[in-house]
Amino acid sequence: MLLLAYLLQRSILLMEFLGSYLPELSLMDYGCLRFLPSVVAATVMFVARLTIDPDVTPWGYGLGTE
Repeated sequence: MLLLAYLLQRSILLMEFLGSYLPELSLMDYGCLRFLPSVVAATVMFVARLTIDPDVTPWGYGLGTE
């Protein structure tokens, strides 16, 4: 039980770190400034979830079928 709590806390912290770091990287690249902030945010969440747990689909199955 303690291990599960540790892993959950670790993944939350990693998601928070990646959620801050990746948008900052996009701001440094002039070519990324043409994208809407909502597109950048959605991409950051996708990449962060894929990085944290690559064995799980980063989006729900409803979005994956469209």
